[in-house]
Amino acid sequence: MINRILGLFLIIGIVIFVLSFFSASGKSEDQYQSERPSRIQSVVTLIREFLWGKSSDLNSAVLITTAENPQEIFKRAYRSNEKGAYLNAIEEYSNYLKFVPNDTSAYYNRGLVYYTLKRYNEAVRDFEKAVEIDPSKTHAFLYKGYTYEMLNDCRQAIENFEKAIFLGENKSAELYGHKARCENRNKNYEEGLEDALKSLNIDKKNTYAFFELAYAQYGLKNIRILLKVIRKFYNSVRTME
Repeated sequence: MINRILGLFLIIGIVIFVLSFFSASGKSEDQYQSERPSRIQSVVTLIREFLWGKSSDLNSAVLITTAENPQEIFKRAYRSNEKGAYLNAIEEYSNYLKFVPNDTSAYYNRGLVYYTLKRYNEAVRDFEKAVEIDPSKTHAFLYKGYTYEMLNDCRQAIENFEKAIFLGENKSAELYGHKARCENRNKNYEEGLEDALKSLNIDKKNTYAFFELAYAQYGLKNIRILLKVIRKFYNSVRTME
């Protein structure tokens, strides 16, 4: 197609050149020489502009066809994380987000990688971005809570745990165990006791929750109940051996 168009322009150029020759036959040689370059130059310029335009279009087409599929980048990032190549996973997710800047899953997944690497401040930012884009992203709230707990910000951790529970994450013994820990650290022993009991109702062998239950009873000065909890904890550990 391009060759045909170029051929057409070549023919037009020849015709213009011939016409300019005949139209100049009645003029002086000086006049002819002064006009010929301008007419030929106009044809050359026209063809050159056409070629440059086509070249630009072709270059754009090449860029479009050779640009990497963002989904392939996402898959590479996911596989890198599974293999434990965490730094590579972060790089791939970051590259993917340049193409798809509002992908909740990418921010959440990259946040998990940061969390695994104990880069908690970066993890919080990614989880925060994930819930900003999708306020129903339950697990982003959950892990934002875990991350704030690791940053010793139990107030923020509790807020995010409660949001995750509100969104339906209410069957997780681990969640209630961690929330109990934060409540106890903030000296909210009644809430800590309640959360520890919820955790144990879901998983009766959750040693983490047993510890928080005992800690809450200690904070509430329920020494007799505390001793019962300790005995129950001891018996559960022996059963697990």
